[in-house]
Amino acid sequence: MWTSMVMEVFTTVLLLLLLPLSRATQISDVPETFHGLISNGIKEFYATLTDEERVIVDLVDANNTEPTYAAGYRIYNKELGDRADDFLNNEALRILQLDAPARNFYLNILQIPDKLKAIAEDEEQQKFVAQRLIHEFDKLTDESQNKLQEQFPEVYETLVGITFRRFAGASLESKQEDREKLFD
Repeated sequence: MWTSMVMEVFTTVLLLLLLPLSRATQISDVPETFHGLISNGIKEFYATLTDEERVIVDLVDANNTEPTYAAGYRIYNKELGDRADDFLNNEALRILQLDAPARNFYLNILQIPDKLKAIAEDEEQQKFVAQRLIHEFDKLTDESQNKLQEQFPEVYETLVGITFRRFAGASLESKQEDREKLFD
């Protein structure tokens, strides 16, 4: 039972890591990372961010998901006007549109791969991480879950599926079928 839950967490994390690659905004004439922008002299942009936004930008950048340049200009450069809509799929912006509980939950998900690497040999700790993820998801209000579903539907559907199967006591075969549907 624990092995299947740990496998589901690994599958979820893998899915989360692969999704941004498929929807990444392609901006060929700017650096790909926020730290690249800093080294190119755009320090004033970083100075405009709140501490919470800096944490989000740094996490997105550290996970190498996609350029954070788009999020910054969508939020802080009003001169872009309608062209700003081109940047709506940027992950950092989508994170900022979540309410605080959903945002904290998603940021915790971004840190799970590092946690799992650190405890790779400790099955009990892996079980704890899996339990904690489901527990935190269950604690979100309907409003927070709706925000998460709106901004990150793939994450929401995966977590709902894991939670439902856990309570329904689904067989390992049906869990595998559900996982295959997610990747089709």
